[in-house]
Amino acid sequence: MSAQRDVEEERQNAENVIRGHAAFNEGDVEGALRFISPDYELHPAVGGAFTGETIYRGHDGFRRYIQEIKDVFEEFRLEPRTIATCGEWTVVDVEVTGQGHASGVAIDTDMTMIHRSREGKAFWCSTYFQRTDALKDVGLSEDDLVVAA
Repeated sequence: MSAQRDVEEERQNAENVIRGHAAFNEGDVEGALRFISPDYELHPAVGGAFTGETIYRGHDGFRRYIQEIKDVFEEFRLEPRTIATCGEWTVVDVEVTGQGHASGVAIDTDMTMIHRSREGKAFWCSTYFQRTDALKDVGLSEDDLVVAA
């Protein structure tokens, strides 16, 4: 990590991630897409569990992933708990909750999401069950991060 940080850009990235999560949780897919680049790549930890697809690309890929979640879960929420930044990276610890349509089984687990942004829009996101795995995967350490929220 370079010594020069663009604090304003990092703050804006964190705010956009918060806004995107809020839109997602309200069921406003198009609202969430305002914070996502058209060349977006989503690498969900459980993507393959739904359809075998492990990378969702672009706005259409994001819409498809959301529809797959809706097909499985009656309600599905990603509640941000902590947000930290480092340059173009935004690290979000979230509580994931939901309830299956058919099974009625409730889920409640913690995950870490890492967003990578440029020009105020996320162009890459990956989700992890372990924060240490998330940071290692993108070459960050806890010392690199500045808590944003």
